[in-house]
Amino acid sequence: MLLNVQPLHIDGLNCKEDIFFTVAGFFKKEYQLAFSEAFNFQYHQPEDGQPASMGPRIATGNMNTRSLLEKYCGVDILTLKAESSEEVVEIIREQQKLGNPTAFSINTYWCPWSSNYQVQSFGHTCLAVDIDRENKITCLDPVAGLELFYLPYSEYKNGFAFYSTFRLREQQEKLNCKNIFTDSVNKISSFNMFENMESFLADFNTQFNFGEEFKNARPDIWGSLFYRNLVYVAGSRYLYSQFINHINKELQTPRLDKLEKDLLYVCSKWKVAISWLLKGFYTSFSQGVYDRAQKTLGDILKEEREIYKSLLQAVDGRMEYSVGQKISAPDFEKAIEDIKYTYIDLKDHCNNIAFHSTVSNDCAADFTGTGHYFVSQDAPSEKLVSLGNMSFDFPKLEDTCCDNVSCSGQVIEVPPVAYKGIMLMGSCEWGNFIENMKLEYADGESETIQINFSDWQNKEPLYDEKLIWRGKVYNKNEGRGYLDPYNLFALVRPVREERTLSSITLPECSNMHIFAMTLYK
Repeated sequence: MLLNVQPLHIDGLNCKEDIFFTVAGFFKKEYQLAFSEAFNFQYHQPEDGQPASMGPRIATGNMNTRSLLEKYCGVDILTLKAESSEEVVEIIREQQKLGNPTAFSINTYWCPWSSNYQVQSFGHTCLAVDIDRENKITCLDPVAGLELFYLPYSEYKNGFAFYSTFRLREQQEKLNCKNIFTDSVNKISSFNMFENMESFLADFNTQFNFGEEFKNARPDIWGSLFYRNLVYVAGSRYLYSQFINHINKELQTPRLDKLEKDLLYVCSKWKVAISWLLKGFYTSFSQGVYDRAQKTLGDILKEEREIYKSLLQAVDGRMEYSVGQKISAPDFEKAIEDIKYTYIDLKDHCNNIAFHSTVSNDCAADFTGTGHYFVSQDAPSEKLVSLGNMSFDFPKLEDTCCDNVSCSGQVIEVPPVAYKGIMLMGSCEWGNFIENMKLEYADGESETIQINFSDWQNKEPLYDEKLIWRGKVYNKNEGRGYLDPYNLFALVRPVREERTLSSITLPECSNMHIFAMTLYK
C-alpha cells in the first residue's frame, strides 16, 4: 500500500533531517519549533596533526534538531544499524502494516537516481513509502526531487546501513511559545557564535586557500566541505526565520515580523558569498572574486550582530520599531482603472549582456559569469511586455550591448512625482536572493524595502514574484544548449504615495539582475 506522504525539502536541513521532518508533516505536526537553536555558527580550531583546511571546521552548531523535533512534535525516532538488507526490508513491511513510513540509509554509489550512482560514495537517507515482494522499494528522496523513486533490492543489498522507525507520542501540555522564544534567544550567548565568526573571518583573510578548500569538488561540488558547510550555515538562517514566523503566529508582534525579514535577508547574503566562490570554481578564482566574498562575509557579521541585538530587545519587550502605515500592493491580475505607467530608462546603468541572437561560443553575452545566456530569437517581439496590469519596456537587444543591470548599488534617478509603487522585471543567477532596495524622497527622507527574485532556472517563482517570460539558454563554455527554458520574473512593491520619490538605490548583489523598471500611479 503506497503511503500518502508529501516530501519536504527545507533549506538548512541535511538529507536525513529532510526525511525526519517529512515524517513530522505526515503526522500533521507543526515542526518549526524544532528550529529554535538554528541561529548559530561554529568554527573549530584544528587539532594537533590535522590539516588546517577551513571547510571541515565550519558547522552550524545546530546539533539538537532531532531531539527538538521529538520534544516539540511528539515524534519518537528509533535508529538502528542493520545487520542485513533483509532485516530492513522486513522492518519496512512491518511498518507499512502500521501505516508508517521507514527511513533508511543508502550509499549513493548504489542509488540509481543519484548523480553519484556508480561514481562516488556518500551517505544518503531516503524514506520507504511502499514495498513489493520481489523487486523494489518505493521511496521519497526530497533532495533529489518531489517524485517517487524506485530502489531495486539488487542495488540496496550493496549499500544498506541504518534504518529509522517512527512512533507518535501523545502530548499532554500546551507549549508556551513565549517561553520557548526566550529560551532560544538566551541560548545564543552560550554558542559563542560571533567569536567563531570573527575567527573564521580572520582565517579567511589570512590563510584561505581556494585550491585546498575545493580540491574534492569534482565530480560533485558537494565534495567540498567548505561549500557544503556554508550552504548549511546559510540555510540555518532560513530555519530560524521559520521559527520566528511560527512563534509570531501566537505572539502577534510587528517587531518579530521585521526580525523574520532580517533573517531572510542575511540568509540571502550568505548565498551571495557562496555564489562568488562557486563562480570562482566554475571559471577561475581571482582576487576580485575573493575580495567580493570577503566583503560580503564581513557585512554578514555586522548584520547578524544587529539581529542578535534585536532578538534581545524583543525578549525584553523594548525593541525599537515603528509600525507605521501598512501599505499593500494591488492585485495586478484584476482590472485596475486609470493606472499610469512611467517607464524608467535603465540603459546608462546596464552592465551585463544576457541575450545574444545566435548560438555562439565566442560572443560577448554571459549572464552568469560562467558562459550562460538567453538566445534572443525567443525574446519578446513587442517593445512593451505585460502581465496582467504589470507593464514593462523590454530592453532593446543588440549583440554587443548591455541589456540588464547586475545590481551593485546603482542609484537610479526617477522623475520626481508621487507614485503608488514600483514594478521590476528581473531574475537571479546562482541562487534565489532577497535584497534591500533604498527609496530616496524629495523631502530628504528615505526608506528601505525588500525585493526578491528567484533563480532563472526555477520552473516556478520561489517568492511572491510572477513568471513573465521564459526562453532558451545556451552555454558557450560548454558548447551546448539546455532543453528546459529559463525564466524572467516580475514583481511589484508599493510605496508611500503621499511622498515624492526622487531616486532608487539598487541592492549590492551582482547575482540579482534587473531588466526593466516601471513606476505607476
